[in-house]
Amino acid sequence: MSNDSRTPMRSVMRSKGVRVALVAMLSTVLLGACGRQAPNLSAEAIRRVRLGMTPHEVEGILGKPIRIRSGSVGDTVHDYALPGISGQSFWISYDRDRVTLVHAKLHKLLGKDRAVYEEAPHHTRFETPEFEASFRGSLKTR
Repeated sequence: MSNDSRTPMRSVMRSKGVRVALVAMLSTVLLGACGRQAPNLSAEAIRRVRLGMTPHEVEGILGKPIRIRSGSVGDTVHDYALPGISGQSFWISYDRDRVTLVHAKLHKLLGKDRAVYEEAPHHTRFETPEFEASFRGSLKTR
């Protein structure tokens, strides 16, 4: 096989547009693999959030959420930790501007995701041994 048959592919790869597109795709994949967490998030802070609190009261403890989204029928969800490929997630659900659910979950790359902390009106608050280690508060925004 002669070198002439490979020349068109090499010229495509040398094209600035193709290189920019490849860098953009790689950046998207790498950023998607990294989780994000609000800077004030810690196990201690999460434990201070109570059912019935207002968003203003919660922000006084945890700071601003990294994302606010619509939940089911009329409620909103404030995300304070979003997992990447694995990691932890933490969100608070509000109905009529009052906390109705506080939930933390540990996401595994291999294996099942599982709740590590929850406070809800239909059961007593619980936390697993992994909760403390998952939300140490030193991770800052990633």
